[in-house]
Amino acid sequence: LSGVDSDGIRVGVIFARRGLEFLRHRPEVDRNNIFVQGASAGAHLSLILLGLDPEIKAAAVKYGTGFIRDLPGYFGGYFGPISLCPKAQQDEWLAHFDPRHVIKNYRAKVLLLSGTDDIFFWMPVVFKTFREIPSEKRLLMRPNDNHQLVGKEEFSLKFFQEARAGNLDGWPQPATP
Repeated sequence: LSGVDSDGIRVGVIFARRGLEFLRHRPEVDRNNIFVQGASAGAHLSLILLGLDPEIKAAAVKYGTGFIRDLPGYFGGYFGPISLCPKAQQDEWLAHFDPRHVIKNYRAKVLLLSGTDDIFFWMPVVFKTFREIPSEKRLLMRPNDNHQLVGKEEFSLKFFQEARAGNLDGWPQPATP
């Protein structure tokens, strides 16, 4: 790691926040209907963004989690390089880039999507993240899903269509597996 001030995650958070501000100032964008979607590394970024920007209305987060240190094997996959650093440097990084520190600020409706066999974000940590989200939320844990980022993804789109229509009480139902 090169330090929290020059870390790639920090750059991603800054870029995403500037992108949101750009959208909010476009005349064709309804600033009260901003939604976020991310998968894997994008899910990690989305989970941070939700805690930093309470105006986001809804988010679909696929394969992501807070509580990074609780991942089996200490850090896995995407977070693997962190385990090579001294503990003090890990602690500093986690204090800035683990979504667990901003979950308490969530206001958006959150759809958390994951899989029973995900190799990077294991079920116990996904469940822990889900339980800590204070805003309205749903979890869809797909059987035998191991970080499958390909294929047709209609569930997130249905969720956003419902939220955009103002139907925040309704949740789309998954098709039969």
